[in-house]
Amino acid sequence: MEGQGLDPGAFEGRDFEALIIQGGEATGLKMKPRVVDAQRLKAAIFPILSFLVGVAFTLFWTNEASKQIISVNTGVSSPAEVDSIQRIHEVRSGIGSGSVQAAAAWGRPRPVDGPPGLEERNVSWDGPWVGTESLMAPTKTGLQHVLFGIGSSSQNYQTRKELIKLWWGPSKTRGYVWLDSPVDGYDWQTEGLPEPQISGDTSSLPYSGGGPRSCLRIARIVVEAYRLKLPDVRWFVMGDDDTIFNPEVLAEVLAGYDHTEMLYLGGNSETHGQMVINGFEMAYGGGGIAISWPLAHALSHTMDSCIERYPELWGSDARVHMCTAELGVQVTRVRGFHQCDLKGNVAGFLQAHPLAPFVSMHHVLHWDPVFPNMTHMDALQRLTRGMHADPVNFLQTAFCVDQRKLFSVVVSWGYSVKLSIGAWRVGELERIETTFMSYHWRNWAEQFTFDTRPEVPVEGGQCGTPVDLWIDDIRPVAGNKIESTYSRKVPVNQTSCSPHITRISQVKVVREALPYSTSRDGLSKGPNLRRQCCQSLKFDASGSTLSINLGSCNSVF
Repeated sequence: MEGQGLDPGAFEGRDFEALIIQGGEATGLKMKPRVVDAQRLKAAIFPILSFLVGVAFTLFWTNEASKQIISVNTGVSSPAEVDSIQRIHEVRSGIGSGSVQAAAAWGRPRPVDGPPGLEERNVSWDGPWVGTESLMAPTKTGLQHVLFGIGSSSQNYQTRKELIKLWWGPSKTRGYVWLDSPVDGYDWQTEGLPEPQISGDTSSLPYSGGGPRSCLRIARIVVEAYRLKLPDVRWFVMGDDDTIFNPEVLAEVLAGYDHTEMLYLGGNSETHGQMVINGFEMAYGGGGIAISWPLAHALSHTMDSCIERYPELWGSDARVHMCTAELGVQVTRVRGFHQCDLKGNVAGFLQAHPLAPFVSMHHVLHWDPVFPNMTHMDALQRLTRGMHADPVNFLQTAFCVDQRKLFSVVVSWGYSVKLSIGAWRVGELERIETTFMSYHWRNWAEQFTFDTRPEVPVEGGQCGTPVDLWIDDIRPVAGNKIESTYSRKVPVNQTSCSPHITRISQVKVVREALPYSTSRDGLSKGPNLRRQCCQSLKFDASGSTLSINLGSCNSVF
């Protein structure tokens, strides 16, 4: 106490900490105490210390956990690798001070034999494919990343090559035609066709399928193409020599899938009989099969031994199916791949294409000419001109129903315009008119794997309906729009016909020039996600020309 001597008894019953706390200034035997309760001070300090320790521990644990997660997901574990990945994530998200160049500097080189378009960790490619994780975003898949493998024979190729010319672009497409023996006098460079490759010997492989043994070598096209080790190949696409592809749209569709995964893409048959006999979980080869680089790599190790296990199968596509199934890969269906197991007049099929990008069509020589009064080849040339003029919208349908004048219009872009009497319901118009029959299967001649409606025959003689007009031209017009023109030959006295639509000899259809973009599983994004409808229908003064503007269906129905 102030002014009093130090009393030794004052220390009794007090701990040292309390004495130090209570000790103030002391001079000799005098001190100036500060009376502070030790328990209160502890209660105040402890929560603060606990909070600081907790924050430090959380920061430490978060950093270590992040490194562990990166290690698990990417297979890297060294501090340098983890730091590199963290820096890449910073550049991607804009956290760090880097740029695109900085991101590239932090990327790790891919192995020479790895899938192109990626910056990947170093892995061994000597064994079966086990997958990798990309450390950098790949560039968008384009046509330059697609390698075609066309199955043909030296006996058929001299005639079938004319079909390949309809879609092959020497400066755009990559690939080979796979033959059983050389073709005399074939100058592929001069003719602007794919370079020939001779398939490997398959005489040692067993076959009891009952059909031609050539299906064995055709089944190995993807594997043989993979073993060429060409750079920048992400997808291997195989098809027949009587298949017509839409290359630009095929590349857009493939861009919607992850080429670093094991993927097996294709379409089904259109006929029920084919599906019953050959299977529902198979990509039918005539319409085209797309195999991703990792799956091709895996097949290169297993294909021949797999073929030996299935000698009884009929076709090449059935063998590809079984061999991908053994690797645990199931087909991913893409609606635009068309096997076209159809014969006869396929106009009804082409006039009701589903809301999906058109990728391919097979068996084109088994059809009737797709335009009247033309040969097969002339008709196919006219059809593919429409495809090349606007590949994105080719065969996309639009419906128009005029409730006042009671007539309906079906536009199959780049192919035809069909005019019918009556205000048809949209649910009826989108069904496929069965103008054709099933190809090769008599017991299922009229059983298909899509919705159908009976063919509507032309009735009324010269003034009969329905009326079909066929593609003449597609060209860009002002206002970022595209115009397609369709026509038909009309007899001189057609103007006296009672149904006004039978007087029409020309139809002009205008739509916006909107880009097509696909997402995963082939679903379109943006404006192409929905079918378009007619915004306006206008006749000229003579009633012989109909002008149609397409747009959103919102204001129509």
